[in-house]
Amino acid sequence: MTGTSVHGAFGVPRWAALRPDADAIVNEEGRTSFSQLWAAASRGAQLLTELGVKRGDRVGLAMRNRVAYLEINLAAWSLGAIMVPFSYRSTQEELDYFVRDARMSVVFTEEDGARPTKDVLSLSWVEWTERSAAFTSAVPTVDAEQLEERVLPYTSGTTGRPKALRRAGFEQGISPQDPQAWLSQFPIATSDGVHLCVAPMYHAQPRLFTHAALDWGHTVVMMRAFDAETALQLVERERVTWISMAPIHFVRILKLGRAAIDSYDLSTVRFVVHSASPVSPTVKREIMDIFPDSVWEMYGGTEGTFTIIGPDEWLAKPGSVGRTTPGRDLAILDDGGNPLPAGEVGAIFRHEPNPALRFEYSGAPGPTLKAWRGEFFTLGEMGYLDEDGYLYLTDREKDMIVRGGVNVSSQEVEAVLIDHPMVRDAAVIGIPDDEYGEAVLAVVEASDTSDADEMLAFCRERLSPEKCPTSIVFVDALPREPTGKLRKRYLRDTYWKDHDRAL
Repeated sequence: MTGTSVHGAFGVPRWAALRPDADAIVNEEGRTSFSQLWAAASRGAQLLTELGVKRGDRVGLAMRNRVAYLEINLAAWSLGAIMVPFSYRSTQEELDYFVRDARMSVVFTEEDGARPTKDVLSLSWVEWTERSAAFTSAVPTVDAEQLEERVLPYTSGTTGRPKALRRAGFEQGISPQDPQAWLSQFPIATSDGVHLCVAPMYHAQPRLFTHAALDWGHTVVMMRAFDAETALQLVERERVTWISMAPIHFVRILKLGRAAIDSYDLSTVRFVVHSASPVSPTVKREIMDIFPDSVWEMYGGTEGTFTIIGPDEWLAKPGSVGRTTPGRDLAILDDGGNPLPAGEVGAIFRHEPNPALRFEYSGAPGPTLKAWRGEFFTLGEMGYLDEDGYLYLTDREKDMIVRGGVNVSSQEVEAVLIDHPMVRDAAVIGIPDDEYGEAVLAVVEASDTSDADEMLAFCRERLSPEKCPTSIVFVDALPREPTGKLRKRYLRDTYWKDHDRAL
């Protein structure tokens, strides 16, 4: 079902009363109505209470996209608890770090996922389903209030391990999610719609879009894992109207070939938004041909949105990531913090006029200080503004790799490599990858260079798959200054020099 005569972001509890039989979730598990989703969440809230979860407690979620993922979110929010999402592929060491750093009360995992060794209660999604079934479902009401959606987000690329991002003006530094205000900048019809979720919901954008869709009473078609042809089949079968993607999804779709793509009816799609990593102009033009007048792009991060660009604007300004949103001025600054004129490359900063939304990286005063210049903050990337105020990205200052939309801290990977007994020194950089945007390359000084596969296996035991190097290059000596500072710009230039993009 794709329409309703009732407008507004009412939230799942109210839609369960207004449209109880309408599809909330469609996935490989079947079809789940709004009433079924809220009934399961209300039972789950009673289970969380039995487990000792109360307002302000942190509930960890390391799970694949499934209905239980949404049930746990809704159950926790109904109690005033805070969700802490992270990758279901996290290793035990990574899981222990998140549990300790976020001070979780309970963590939910996959059946085949790592379990924390720390003193914290952990349940699989199967145990969640079985144990919550013993409770009685709450009866939904038409005047139910919309839930306050609170999430403690972690962001990579600051220093070493991911750091929690906290806002200055909120309890525990955690601001409620407000996806409707953010999405109002895009041409989305809120009165009806079918949203296709193609990416893991531990990432901010698919999580925000999915919960916004449910708040509006839309149907969410949820993919457990992305497959290009399956995605097109779902668009046709479920009459999908809007999608959020990353460039890697575009690449996978285009590899099907135009004849295969054109065999599906994609005419219902009215809005496609992409972000997370740079996209080549060629790929973007081709995907715009498939979804005409529908492809939008945004540039930003967990810290905040910097720019948005629509299809007509992009055709007029190819390669740009758009202009800033109202009330959020951009500045291009030199090394001394001085503003640069149009056309000159410098560090990209965005103004945050609301003191309550200014952030810090928890436990990382150095990166926090580096991110801010007065009321302006940066994601650590370089670029320039043209005479019309359109932003173009040129380089990355921050020591971060973006692989298929996933931020990878090179320092975190380097720290693991240095622990290998044969490694004397290591540098990790992103290199061009036509499919994922960037691949993770380790440049290593080692006492024994005979077994790169063993070093890669060493990394896989300690890091989730997306963080592991895809290849290792052995060198006699890394390019370090006399002070010991690593010349990463030299390494990046070496591996990027023959490519048609700089980021």
